[in-house]
Amino acid sequence: NHPTQDLYDEFEENDPRREATIINPADDQMVTPSEEIYLGNRYLNRKYAMMTDNGGAPYRLSHETRSPINNKQIRYADVLLMYAEACLESNTDLGAGRNALNRVRARVGLSEVDLTRENLRHERRVELAMEGHRWFDLCRWGIVGETMNAYMAAESEEARAQMGTFIAGKHELMPIPSEEVRLGGLTQNPGY
Repeated sequence: NHPTQDLYDEFEENDPRREATIINPADDQMVTPSEEIYLGNRYLNRKYAMMTDNGGAPYRLSHETRSPINNKQIRYADVLLMYAEACLESNTDLGAGRNALNRVRARVGLSEVDLTRENLRHERRVELAMEGHRWFDLCRWGIVGETMNAYMAAESEEARAQMGTFIAGKHELMPIPSEEVRLGGLTQNPGY
C-alpha cells in the first residue's frame, strides 16, 4: 500500500496532511533506501513509518522492522465524514453534514467547502489516506471499476504485468469461504 502520484496530487497545496501521509524522497528529507523495489512508485507511506537514524543502511521490511505505531481502527474524523456522507446521500440535515465535513478541514487549517459528493470524496481520500478505507469507499460509491482502470492505465507496462486484473462484478466482493457456504447454506458471491 504505497502512495501514488495521483494521491500526492489530490492534496491541496497548503494541506499539511500530505507531508504527514507521504514521504517524497525528492524533498529535502533523509530517506533510508529499502532493499525492496515497488514498481511504478516514487512515494513512500509515512502514516505508520518508524523513522530512525541508522546511518543510511538499507532498511529491509520484515516483521521485526515494522512500526510499533498502532493501526487506528476508527478515528473521529472518519465518524464526522461518515455522518456528512449519510446527510448528503439521504438529503437530510445538509447543514449539519456540511459542518461535520468542515470540522475535519478546519483541524488542518483549510477553508470551508460546500457539502458535495466531489468534496466529500476528496476529503475522505486525503484525510483517511493509507488507512485502508479507500477500496471500501470506491465500492460503496460504485466507482471502483473506473478508478482501478485509470490507476492501471497510469502504471508502467512492467508494473501492470506484476498486478492482477480487476474484474467488475466480481472483485467488489470477497469470496465467502467454501466451508461457510457449505455449512451455512449461503450463496457464494458472483464469480467465485
